[in-house]
Amino acid sequence: MFRYFVLLNFILFITIILSGCSKNNDNNNLNVNLPSQIVKIKGKFIAVIPEKKLVLKKKFKSDDCESWAVKIDLDSVYKDSLIRLLYEMFEDVKISFNKLSRTEIENNNYIAQIEIIHGDAISTFETIDNIGKFNINMNSKIIVEGNKNYESSVFSNNSWEKNVYLSCYLNQGANKASKLALERLLNQIHDSTYESVFKLKRY
Repeated sequence: MFRYFVLLNFILFITIILSGCSKNNDNNNLNVNLPSQIVKIKGKFIAVIPEKKLVLKKKFKSDDCESWAVKIDLDSVYKDSLIRLLYEMFEDVKISFNKLSRTEIENNNYIAQIEIIHGDAISTFETIDNIGKFNINMNSKIIVEGNKNYESSVFSNNSWEKNVYLSCYLNQGANKASKLALERLLNQIHDSTYESVFKLKRY
């Protein structure tokens, strides 16, 4: 009987550990939603997404909430979501990782080249009065080059916080905040790109 209880407690202990690990590593599956209302833009365009990797820079001041375990692959999620957005926005668009010259744009009969340049994502985490506070900031520059050129910058941020003594897993919180920050950034990229293309097509 004693051996039975020892075995039972051991199994329970392993289950708790594995459960904690799964919570801590439940990431990288960010299901990012695109803007809800997208109007197709007619005409032939090329969109350039630089190959530079989108890096999540961590400036953490606390080890609470297992902050050391935070690992989010923003680059693939961001680029996949951005490509989906561009295909939804434009009726005829080519996605490229290389910027064209003005002559190449004209020779290929593109109305415009849309270059979307991302900056690094900056994340912070600290503990204040037993509350773990996470924040993420993202930004992109949008350059629309056609018969006229337009340039704009967009920014997005989001935060998450939780009592460090109440099942605080920063990896989960960081994923939630990053997802919302990405969605806000995509919304701004959509709005800014649409506005620039609309101005360009008026000339």
